[in-house]
Parts: sequence; C-alpha cells; structure tokens
Amino acid sequence: MLAQSSHLGVPRVAGPEADEVRRSRALAAGKAGTWEWDRRSSVVEWDAALEAVYGLSPGSFGGRFEDWMELIHPDDRDQVLAELGETLTSSASHFLQFRVIRPSGAVRWIESRGRVRRDAGGDVLGIAGVCHDVTDRHEAEQRARARSEFLEQAGHLLASASTDVDDTLQELTRLAVPQLADWCAIDLSDEVGDLRLAAVAHQDPNRVALLQHLVERYGRDPDEGAGRVARTGEVIHLPRITEEMLHASAEDEDHLAGLSDIGLVSVVIVPLRARGRLLGSLSLAHADSGRQHDEDDVTLAQELADRAAIAIDNANVVNEHRRIAAMLQQALLPPELPNLSGVEAAAQYDPAHAGVVGGDFYDLIGAGEDWTLVIGDVCGKGVGAAATASMARHTVRAAALRDPDPTHVLEVLNDALLVDERDEGYCTAACAHLRIGPGAVEVTAAAGGHPPPLILRADGAVEAVGAAGMALGWFDDAALTPGRDVLLPGDLLFLYSDGLSEARQRDELFGTERVSAALADAVGLTPEGVVKQIHDTVERWQDEQHDDIAMLAVRVADGTAADLP
Repeated sequence: MLAQSSHLGVPRVAGPEADEVRRSRALAAGKAGTWEWDRRSSVVEWDAALEAVYGLSPGSFGGRFEDWMELIHPDDRDQVLAELGETLTSSASHFLQFRVIRPSGAVRWIESRGRVRRDAGGDVLGIAGVCHDVTDRHEAEQRARARSEFLEQAGHLLASASTDVDDTLQELTRLAVPQLADWCAIDLSDEVGDLRLAAVAHQDPNRVALLQHLVERYGRDPDEGAGRVARTGEVIHLPRITEEMLHASAEDEDHLAGLSDIGLVSVVIVPLRARGRLLGSLSLAHADSGRQHDEDDVTLAQELADRAAIAIDNANVVNEHRRIAAMLQQALLPPELPNLSGVEAAAQYDPAHAGVVGGDFYDLIGAGEDWTLVIGDVCGKGVGAAATASMARHTVRAAALRDPDPTHVLEVLNDALLVDERDEGYCTAACAHLRIGPGAVEVTAAAGGHPPPLILRADGAVEAVGAAGMALGWFDDAALTPGRDVLLPGDLLFLYSDGLSEARQRDELFGTERVSAALADAVGLTPEGVVKQIHDTVERWQDEQHDDIAMLAVRVADGTAADLP
C-alpha cells in the first residue's frame, strides 16, 4: 500500500511491496536488469529493465540461451562461453564483462553478476543475476588509460629531448594530434614577453601553413587567447567556438576568412609554467572532428603543459650553460691565428662534451721572425680548470714576450702553478720557438709532462723534438729537456694535447705511434688539411670522445729557400 507522501513529493512505499519497488528503482537508475537461466530447459527469463539495457522493446526477447548469445558481440562470444563454463564447474560467483550489439547497431558494454543455483545433490540448476550497462564507466577507463599512456609517451619524449627546444616541441605537438585534438600549438615568450609560435601540428600541412601565415601577419594579441594565457597564467576553456567569437577576434575580412578556414570548434589554452615563471602557452583545438573539450581535457592539457614547461626550462638552463662554457672556452684560445711570413698555420679544438669547459689551451705568440707555439692541458674540467687554463695561457704569453726560449716559458708557467691555490693546480704543456731565418726555420722545443712536438718532413718521415719532462705545477724543477731541429720548405711542426693520444677504443688507447702514423699519412697537406684529416682518423677509430682534443700545426711554405726571410 502507499503511505503518505514524503516532504520531497515522492510517495513512500510501505509493506511487502517496499523491497520490490526499491529494487526496481535501483535497477532503473543504474541501467540494470535481472535475469535467470534454467540450464535444464535452456530458458532465460529477463525483466523489462534488462530488455531495455540490451536495447530491446518490452517482451521482444526470445527467451532462450541461443537468443541471448545472438545479442553478444561476435568477437566476445567464445570468451563468454569459456568463462561461463568455468563458473558452472567451480564454486565461483558468476561474473562476466562483454559487449552486446543493440538492434540499432550501437555497441554497449555489459557487466553481469550472479550466483549459481544447485539442487540438494549439488547439480547445477542454472544461474540468476543482474546485468549492468557499464559502457560509460568502461569508456571513461579507456580514456583514462589512453591519457595515461599518452602522458607516459610524452614524458619519454621530453626526458630524452635534445637541447633544441623547437624540435622537441614540434615532436610533442605531432604526438598530440589527433589523439588529443585536431590542432596542437605551443607559443613561447621571449625576454620582453612577445610570443613566438614555436611548434604547431595538424594532419593537413596546408592548414599548418595557413595558421603560420595568420600568426606571422596578425601576431598574437596579448589580451586574448594564447597571448593572455602566456601573460597572466590563466586557463582558457572554450567548449564551443561561435561565429560571434571569430568576428570579435578578426582584425579584417582576410583575417576572418583565415580563421573560418581553420574551422575551430573547441579550444583549450593552458600556461607553460616552470619554477614560478611563465614560459608561454599550449593550445589544443578541435576542428574537423567536431569534438568538444571537457574538463578532463583541460586537466590533461595542463599536465602535458607542466611537463613540457619543465623540459623547456631545463633545455634553456643547459643551453645557457653551454653558451657560457663556449665563451669561457673561447677565452682560452686565440680568436684567430696570426699570419707568419713564409709559414702557414692552422689549429683545431674539439671539446669532448658540449657545455663542459675543458682545460685545453693553445696559442701562437710573436712577431717578425720569432714565434712561440704552446699547447697545454690543465687537470680537471669545468670553471676551475678554465680559470687555471686562462691563467696558464696568459702567463705563457707574458713569458714568451720577455724570453721566447721554450725552457724559460715552461719554467715560468711551472712557478706560477706552484703558487696557484686552485685545486686544478697543475698541467701539461708543450712549447716550441720558431726563428724564421734565411733558407730555414730553426725550432727549439720543450715539453712538461706532455707529448713532445712532432716534425712531419716533406718526404713523410716523422720525428719528435725534445722529451716529455715532468708535469708542470708539481715540483720546483720540472726536469725539462729541450730539443732543437730545422724545418725546411714543406716540413710541418705538429703540437697536440693528450686527448688525441689517449682516445679510446674499448680499453685500447690511440697512442703516440698511431698519432705519428696518422701524421705521416697527411704528408703534403696544408696545416688545415692535416688537423682535419687527423681529426677524422681518430673520430672513426674511437668509441666515443672522452677528452678534449687540441691540435696546432705550422708548415714552412713550399718553394725555394730564397722564399724564406
């Protein structure tokens, strides 16, 4: 019977009918219905609510097991039969998830739960249970899984990204299209706050070109769209783009025509923010698909933007470090080699790691007929090594201008290193003095813990000048042993840092013998050709470059002895 109405205006049910009414309401609200299967007769009884779940009109279900199987998606039938058989042979509760095809053609996901009925002897009589339409839940789970997988992919891409920010962001936008949206664009702010379209993706390259043209011609309004988001950090979510919005955004008829051709339907724009700073904005837009962004899309876009912003900021930091390192490294090297009368010169420096300042340095100092060549390698890496190398180079320049004798130059450097209090307080170096005279070039050379200079004769023979001696900055006496020789036209003097001889292929060093052989193979080449060929040789040989490599070569010009001063 019916009791008095509740304060909500819904009749309350009392008496024996109460449980059945509440059950019916619960089933209707949960897109569910009940069923019972008699195994002996193969009859399946459904209530009207379950017929509605399957998309059938009331009373239209055939009532047999085969009728039920006909409604199940063909790809799921074998799995349903297998799991149903397992339920009947065990004491487990009945549980199935499968797809059904409604008469309209719509595919729905069904979850079926129930219990097995048995007689007194334990034989199975059938199963009774409840079916729920779980399509919405299943699709939500699928979307969540797909989004999680996308973020994982994006994370891997950003984690392995190079320091070329634009290339990385372009790959990211391609990854987002069309999985997240029909359009994906990333704008970055410059130092004064102006926006630059750094990356954009759409499946149609012509559409991409159109957007790039519009941005180039009309720019970004700092008070609208991506400009506003990049400036304020707010989120813009426009579930539906209207004609009025396009007219309000367009600056002229051509602009309006271009915006209309892009065909935006729904837009989400979120800020790129890292370490408290706004770096730009990320935009996702639906167009051709006609889809609309919901709040879950906004959340996903922001998660993606947060990851991208950290990657951008990290790349910017690394690039700044590399820029500073390159400036410091350049300070250790002469901006260009001077011109020597009757002598050609070339140098090459190959850093082992971008962004890490090495301790290698070289220089060519002098004037007229007297020139001093030096090449050195300070212990360690980084700013400390760079500071010591800078001190060493300037010490050598000052000493060479006072007295160009290589022994004197290296002894002065040794004394300077002994009183230096930096951790990188020692180095190796080779020094050679050239005196360009009538018909020949006199060479005096010395080395402190460093490979001695090599002479490549015009006929391909290779000779060392001087001995290695002690590393500089260790002892008061560096035990330097100078050597002397003469260069004739076509002869070449070659100085190199130990990064060349200590290049590695697995556990094997390139070694001084291979350096000499590589130098001999370069006979007849200009100094520039010599350093390039040796660079290419060791590059092919080594597994990877572990240390900086510096090379300095001078060659007496071809011709008669009369060509020399």
